[in-house]
Amino acid sequence: MQAQQLNVETIASNLANVNTAGYKRSRVSFSDLVALDPARRTAALAGSDAGLLAPVMRMGAGVGVAGISKLFDAGDIKKTDLPMDIIVQGEGFFEVQTPDGTPAYTRGGTWTVNRDGNLATSAGLALKPAIAVPDDVQALVVQPDGRVQARVAGQQSLADLGKIDL
Repeated sequence: MQAQQLNVETIASNLANVNTAGYKRSRVSFSDLVALDPARRTAALAGSDAGLLAPVMRMGAGVGVAGISKLFDAGDIKKTDLPMDIIVQGEGFFEVQTPDGTPAYTRGGTWTVNRDGNLATSAGLALKPAIAVPDDVQALVVQPDGRVQARVAGQQSLADLGKIDL
């Protein structure tokens, strides 16, 4: 019952986040629980009749949770027409820096400019390495090699801002 309850909670979380950009769903895996005959288990642990009285295992004791795994498959790509929305196609994560300086990783591509003028997640976590975005940026362009360039008002060519490492 507890294993199935965890499964239902995991499915509910997956459903609740179906429209969350960059969310990775989870899957619960199960394993059979094996029961030992208590009398034979006690004898085997005590060492009496070792070799003559092997513990008897029987199936049917239920199931337990073997593990919960994140599924990192690509989600649906939705065009937003927002200049700072970026996606990761294939493998990889964006590295961001938490307020205490610890690195964190995300596949969410909804970006904004934080109060320091750097590219950051919608939660305000700065991309690492930091990429400063000019105030007059009209569009961001991310090249296949991760270079971030900006179309800045009044300039014909793209300005290099930095590189995203995945």
